[in-house]
Amino acid sequence: MIFDNLYLIWFFSYCLPALLCIFQLKIFEKKIFRISLAHLLLLISILLSSYFIVNLNLGFNFFEINVYFYIFLISIVASYLLIKKLALVYTISSIIQELSMLLIALILFGKIPIILILLMIVPLYTIAHDSKENIFIIWALTFTWGILSILLFFYLENIWLNFLIHSLIGSILIKKEIIYKIKKANDKK
Repeated sequence: MIFDNLYLIWFFSYCLPALLCIFQLKIFEKKIFRISLAHLLLLISILLSSYFIVNLNLGFNFFEINVYFYIFLISIVASYLLIKKLALVYTISSIIQELSMLLIALILFGKIPIILILLMIVPLYTIAHDSKENIFIIWALTFTWGILSILLFFYLENIWLNFLIHSLIGSILIKKEIIYKIKKANDKK
């Protein structure tokens, strides 16, 4: 049965959706479609991991309200000040990305060495970030953040902290046009 094999759970809950995400990024041209499909695949990953968390009786209160929740709310306002209308979309994207990584990590914690968990999650997370510009910078940043995110969650068990760091630092990198180029009203299409 699949519940007895953590590697099968990882494969179906995280690896397969991530591989499909990477594959679709290479075959579809329209950027908005690729990004939307990628997030749909991440949502499928979240649902599958959630299913396994419930059925494996891994009780964890992901959304416990604490000080980091309130700081996260403030970070959404700060993101808006940095990247305006894109802030809400990017914040939602960062939450989806974090949940897809951290839910599968939660399943694996304590059963598989942390270094192996990092190797099972972070490279796929990194490669799934596609860009025509600055790809090696983006991959270096996402690889580093993937490791830090999982380790932060492993040691502090506070998902709000991961959400706030991801969305705020990502907003700063977007503002500086390191990870995305923001089209201005006078830019040619």
